[in-house]
Amino acid sequence: MDYQPGEPLANAFMGIMKVYWPDLTFEMSIGTKQRELNTTHVEELAANYEAFGLGNTLPEHYIKVFVNGKMFRKWKQKVMPSTTSENFIDTQHFCKSTAHRFEVQAGMHRLHALKKWVVDKARSKNIHANEIENIVAQEVNWHAKVYDLTLVGEDDIVDVEFLRWNEDPVGLPDSEGDLWRRQLKIAALLSRHDDTLDQEKKQRAIQLQARLSGAGYRKDRWTRCWKSQWKGRH
Repeated sequence: MDYQPGEPLANAFMGIMKVYWPDLTFEMSIGTKQRELNTTHVEELAANYEAFGLGNTLPEHYIKVFVNGKMFRKWKQKVMPSTTSENFIDTQHFCKSTAHRFEVQAGMHRLHALKKWVVDKARSKNIHANEIENIVAQEVNWHAKVYDLTLVGEDDIVDVEFLRWNEDPVGLPDSEGDLWRRQLKIAALLSRHDDTLDQEKKQRAIQLQARLSGAGYRKDRWTRCWKSQWKGRH
């Protein structure tokens, strides 16, 4: 299945779509900032693509992106016939048509590795730089779970961080700094909205805390954060 019951941000889920490099941004408008690009991991992934194939259409490797749902639906109505399947959408030229982009939430390294792999192959064939740019625009694409950014608010921060959790086997584990920033975001949210958050969000926060703590995060730091901001909410 493309979307499992109980997954975060179900109300904002728009479907599975094919997204392209020119239409992507790695800037995030909600939650923690995008982590730094690890060039070593990019090179390792590119080598794996060469040896084992891309896997960019496999459900277990879907990336996750946000987009302005209102603008996307307007674009879709203009450029796509009503007979187009709602289960899968090819979004090529979305940015060129609307000036809006898909915000990458999970999958940054996979995308950069694919670009490197495509560029390296083109250069090995002595293809001119201008033509390589066109090749990148066409061939650097990935299947993504797409979410409507207009339906995601600050009170959804737990679900946003849960969504960004990288369980894909090709994914790069978060650094200690990444984990720390996520912990602080979650703690701040629960501290502000403890009385209004529904039980599902609270439970997801606890699940995420357990995941982060089990990922090599220094528990002594989390304990200090917990005591100061969560105020003993176990």
